[in-house]
Amino acid sequence: MMPKTYYVCGICGETDEHWDTDGWLVAQKRDAPKGELVIRCPSCRTANSERLAIGFEPEPIFDLEICKRDLKDAEPYESPGADEPLKAIFIGTVFNLCPSHKYYQPFACSNVTDEEAEEDAAWFAQADEELDTIGAWLDSGEGDPCDLFVVTFAKEVEGIFIHKSDQAAINKAEAILQMLEDYPVLDEDDYDRTRADMGEEEEFEERISGPGEYARSTTPP
Repeated sequence: MMPKTYYVCGICGETDEHWDTDGWLVAQKRDAPKGELVIRCPSCRTANSERLAIGFEPEPIFDLEICKRDLKDAEPYESPGADEPLKAIFIGTVFNLCPSHKYYQPFACSNVTDEEAEEDAAWFAQADEELDTIGAWLDSGEGDPCDLFVVTFAKEVEGIFIHKSDQAAINKAEAILQMLEDYPVLDEDDYDRTRADMGEEEEFEERISGPGEYARSTTPP
């Protein structure tokens, strides 16, 4: 008699035979030893559980354009331990954003399973990756640690630096600069004063292609 193989949902414990798993998630777990699977029954299968599995493209967590817009409009504030003012927008709480919908700490986590903690960790990791692309990060509230905020520095970026070894990025920066050549200037006098304060155009072009560890790729008008 051939032995039977059963899959057990990592969340609710539902069991089913391996050939009758329509709608189940059974896949290799990301960043785990070969053979370690993510197993979820149809009722427990979510975008959060798929985020753990190889072969699935995770859905974006944030609308980054809205985040950038709201951060731009947010009021700067001083935060203890921060060297410069910050801006923040409230996005919700762990109870309606995190996959487990629970609040816990590494030293006090009896209310969460290992599987739930894994999904939470994957959610936070993806959130950090997405927000990093706009120079922001996720932080908890100073008053209520269950509150979650998207935070960034209030100071506007004055320039972008690219390592000299990243030729693809340098080429892209030069293409952007070329596109900006045809961009209309609203105030010619202010533009000339700004260029005079920062140095001649040739100096910045030399930094892009010349020697040095870092090359300044863009200069704000």
